[in-house]
Order: sequence, then structure tokens, then C-alpha cells
Amino acid sequence: MNNIFNLFVAVFSLKIAYEYLSIFFEYKKGIASYLTWGLYYIWQGVLVFLAHLSWEVNLLFTIFLVFLVALFSYYGRIVSKIIFVLMYNVLWMLSELLIGYIYMVLDISIYEEVEVGSLISKLFLWGIVCSIKYFLPHSSLVNMKKYDIVLIIIPIGSIIILNNIFSVSKWINSDTWRINSLISTGILLIINIVAFERCKKSFEEWELKQKNIFYKNQLDLFNNSIQDKQKMFLDMRRVRHDLKHHLIYLIQLIEHGETNKALDYMETLVDETITKEICNTENIVIDSLINSKNTLAEKNQIDFKFDIKVPINMPFDMADISVLLGNILDNAIESCLNCKISKRRIELIIRFEGANLLIKMENTLDKDKIRRVKGKFISTKTNAENHGLGLYSVERIVEKYHGYLECNNNDEIFLQKIILFG
Repeated sequence: MNNIFNLFVAVFSLKIAYEYLSIFFEYKKGIASYLTWGLYYIWQGVLVFLAHLSWEVNLLFTIFLVFLVALFSYYGRIVSKIIFVLMYNVLWMLSELLIGYIYMVLDISIYEEVEVGSLISKLFLWGIVCSIKYFLPHSSLVNMKKYDIVLIIIPIGSIIILNNIFSVSKWINSDTWRINSLISTGILLIINIVAFERCKKSFEEWELKQKNIFYKNQLDLFNNSIQDKQKMFLDMRRVRHDLKHHLIYLIQLIEHGETNKALDYMETLVDETITKEICNTENIVIDSLINSKNTLAEKNQIDFKFDIKVPINMPFDMADISVLLGNILDNAIESCLNCKISKRRIELIIRFEGANLLIKMENTLDKDKIRRVKGKFISTKTNAENHGLGLYSVERIVEKYHGYLECNNNDEIFLQKIILFG
């Protein structure tokens, strides 16, 4: 019966670690992942038989194994993994110590009731993890830079202090000391909770910044669209103003029998006065945006191919469509600029079927210029929050229309699939 109980506690420990790490990182499957989880499970299973094992050795092994799990089973930066693994072990130590102090106050032998104490401490830890999962914003835990050092200092300091408190508590047989130690442990728990709360606020500030970037992108796209229309209008006025003179010259050429010269002049006139619009779906927003991005792609020697079939009117706010297409094309162009000229390529397919908008886009990339955190592809540039995370704007629009967004990549190609439901 005890063996079954111990197996249950070991499985429960894995469940707690999985839920905790999944708050901050995206899970990835693989042989290395299964092996590290297996090692951690074995360690948790034999811990109950190692009650007399040194506290320091127990702690170091647990930290090391949880870090291996985070390293091989989740996407994310190593620094972020170190921070959250340390925090996890601080919370685990706090749970163990609180149960230990309660045992001491109640005059219960820790070694005689180690199995029950282990389960109770894990239930307490499970409650803390559930609270973190509930209160911290799930979609914002991707950009940790400014507070990295502070977040490392807090859990490391807590581990050292807790270890010293526990070591002294074993040698001092005093109810007053035990109560004071319990209070100190509670204070450390509050400090770490406050650290998490500060973390949450920093993430909320980051999310607000992304919203501001979203609206700025929206305004920029509309300003560019207005400027394109103004330029087109001025070109049309100039053509109308000069048309009479051009026609008079052409008539003179034809009257003098210089037909070839007249044809050459007409071809030159067409090239100089008429803007080449390679996208002509009659949907003004999409046409102007695609033509504008095509011009930018040509300037940067990017092979831009597209196949677009959409009606003039669609059941979507065209401002959203403009922002969505503008962002994914800007990101694609930026990605291509990191590649050799011979490999710069963008392929875009857009279809409107059954009141739904389907978008598929592929572009070449340099795999060393992006990283993946929580399923998001983030630029490695210094100002990455304004680049790869431009997908934040796309995500908001996809959510608005209860749509679907999928991003995948291999060593050379980045693929996006988007569906908006009308």
C-alpha cells in the first residue's frame, strides 16, 4: 500500500512541475523530454526512502532535475528557465518548511510521518501553482529582460535564508524560535509572491506597449494608404493636364507618316504616366496594400509572388484586414532582408470562400534571426519587441473574428496560415 501511495505522490509531483513550467513556456515533445521526465519521476519516487539525505544534496538534485526538464521539454530562453526553476524550488522549500514547522509545533516526528507530510506539502505547492496560473496573464509571459537579475536574486536569496533557518531549527529546541522561524518563512513566502506580482505588472506594462504599437501600426498603414491615393490623384491630374499636348504631338507624327516613332512615343508615355498595378482585385484596400508592398519588395530584390481572389466587399472591417496584411508582409520583408539576395522569396495566397477569409504566406528566413517562446516567433534584434512581436497585432485581429492562426518554420521557410470567420 505504501508503494502505491509513493507512486501516486511521485506522479503528483510531476503534474505540479508540468503545470508550473507550462505557465511560462511552451511544451515540446521528444525523446530527451521523456527521458528527463523519467529521471525526475524516479527521483521523486525514491525521495521518500531518503528522508535522512542531506537537505543540501536533496535541494541541488531537485533543482538540477527540474532544470533538465525545463531545458529539454520546453521552448524558451535558458535565463528565463533558470529564473522560474529557482522560483519553483523556493516555493517547494517554503511548502516543505511550513509543514515541517507545523509538525514541530504539534510535536509530531517528521521522520515518522514523512509520507503524509510530503503529500500535504505538495498539496500546498499545488495550490500556489494554481494561484500563479490564475493570476498571471498567460499570453504575456514572453518578454523578460529588465527584471531578470532581480528575479534571480530573490529566489536564490530565499533558498539560502530558508536553508539557514531550517538548519538552525533542527538544533534549537525552543517553541519561541520555532514560531519565529515559521513567521520568517511566511514573510519569505510573501516576498516571493510580491516578486511574482511585480512580474505580472511588468508583463501588463509590456502588453500595454504592444497595444500602443498595434494602434500606431494601424495609423501608419492608413497614412501610407492616404499618401498613395494622393499620389495617384496628382498623377492623374498631371496626365490630364499634359494629355492635350501629347495628343497634338502624336497627331503630327502620324500625319507625317512617322508611325513607328509615334508608337515608341506612346510606349514611353505609358511607362512614365501610368502606375503599374500588378494586383487588381477591385478591392481598393487590398490592391493598394499589395501594390505598395510589391514596390518595396522590388526595391529590396525580393521575389514576391501572390495569388489573390477576393470580392470588393467582405464582412470584415477593412482597417483590420489592412493591419493584418500589412504586419505579416512587413515581417516577411524584414525576414527576407536577413537572407542572401538569391534566396529572398515571398509567396502569398488569399481566398474568400463561404464568408471566410483564408490567408497562406511563405517567406524565406535566417533561422539564427528568430527564436520561439511560448509559441511566438520573436526577432533576436535589440528592439525585438517592435518586430517579431508585431504578430501581436495579427493575433488580436484573429481573436476578434474567432479565427485561426498557425505559424511554423524549418531552416529556410517561415509559414503562416490564417483563417478569419465572417
